[in-house]
Amino acid sequence: MTSNFINNFIDFLNLPVWNFSIWNALQGIGAIGTFIGIFFMLQQLKEQERIKEKPRIQEIYDVAIYPLITHFETVYEIFRDKKINLSSLVWSFKIAPMFNKGVEEIIFKEFITIHPRLHEKFKEFDQLVEKLIEAWKKFEEKINSIPEFKQKIDEKWKEYGQPIETNPPQYNWIIEWILNEKEEPIKGHGYYEFWGRYKKDFLIFRNDERVKEEREEFDRNRNTLSSLSEEILKELKRIANELSVKYGIKIHSQKESQL
Repeated sequence: MTSNFINNFIDFLNLPVWNFSIWNALQGIGAIGTFIGIFFMLQQLKEQERIKEKPRIQEIYDVAIYPLITHFETVYEIFRDKKINLSSLVWSFKIAPMFNKGVEEIIFKEFITIHPRLHEKFKEFDQLVEKLIEAWKKFEEKINSIPEFKQKIDEKWKEYGQPIETNPPQYNWIIEWILNEKEEPIKGHGYYEFWGRYKKDFLIFRNDERVKEEREEFDRNRNTLSSLSEEILKELKRIANELSVKYGIKIHSQKESQL
């Protein structure tokens, strides 16, 4: 009886429909196994590539990305705190001079090759710095051309109690604070008390109709440059965080609260 059952079962398995189904099932299982094998192989290759690339990515971050983040954090604070001055615009605002020699230049070029859109923003930023420098000079020259301006300086300086002969008025810092619309100067500045007492007498020159064209040009360029610097800073921080997650590189603390 047992022999008959086994024979009948074998005959059942040999039916054409059943053989086709078994073959399909085996093929399906084999395909899934192959897929899983390929998947794990690719994952392993990705991990090996990630480990291999990590030192290079860390170098790009240390040499290019982090200095750029620090630079644009400083730029952001300058605009936020109304501390723009002609000297910093000329000597320390632009991106190009930061990476113009040696290893820094090579690594920076690699970074901007990977991120061409950001490279275009860097070029735009440097061009806007030039425009703001020119706008600053025009605005300063126009204010200095107003006869009442220097008369007001002489008047208030004498009133302050420091003879012009021994303490000549410093037009540069007065112009700087006028252009920045500086209501409250930094404590400890040599002319902190003077500005606190007479700022209203000087800030009115910023809104003088005779400087309207220069003021509007300066404000337009300042605001455009400020917005672009914030945009670039956000993008740099995003890239840094993504590289940290992807490659496990060490990134330095960032001033997250300011944007």
